[in-house]
Amino acid sequence: MIDGASAGDSSKDGKFFEDHAVAVLRAMLMAAALAGKTMADVAAWAASPRDETALRILETFPNYVPSSWIDGLKQVIHDSPPNTRGSVYMTLRLAVSFMGDPDIAKICLPLEGEETFDVEDFIESRGTLYLLGSAENHGTIAPLLTALTGDVVEEATRRAESTEDGRHDPEVRPASDEAAQIGRPAAENGGGSSGGTGSAHDGATRGKGRRGETRGRRARGER
Repeated sequence: MIDGASAGDSSKDGKFFEDHAVAVLRAMLMAAALAGKTMADVAAWAASPRDETALRILETFPNYVPSSWIDGLKQVIHDSPPNTRGSVYMTLRLAVSFMGDPDIAKICLPLEGEETFDVEDFIESRGTLYLLGSAENHGTIAPLLTALTGDVVEEATRRAESTEDGRHDPEVRPASDEAAQIGRPAAENGGGSSGGTGSAHDGATRGKGRRGETRGRRARGER
């Protein structure tokens, strides 16, 4: 999700804030899963750098949560300089900003008993999933698309590695067309490591320059 929210800042400082945002979001998602919370709760935590709800939840599950995750979240909330904490949480807010769209939020907050998308069943059924999006300056769905396609690729790779020949047959093939207009193509990051398992990525973009240009414009608030 943080990859999808990235503005393409490859500087040392940009990487530092991204890495910390990944650690914080990972901890928040774990807290939500353990306490039966939703993405609405995660979005609320990400909007408030001083909110300790996720931290308190993790501390009540010491046998399930790595201590480094708890310590990392605690450090960002309690010990980080204000500017550092602000930059980390700005990245977090971008990563969950899709929850500000009522239609997208409804999809991410299924009602009890409502049918949900199951990655394992999807791969087993050899189905086809179409994900459509458009470039937006604010509230981009790129982090959500990145997380979903990444989950599909990782599950396909995991299943392939458990087979005798180490490949998924038939292959799982994510394909993206002009994905750079939305954000960093999710499968682009894992395509190289998963190609030998029957999971490959076909991407049609306007080149790396366009991907960097698109993310840079979004970071500056331009179209």
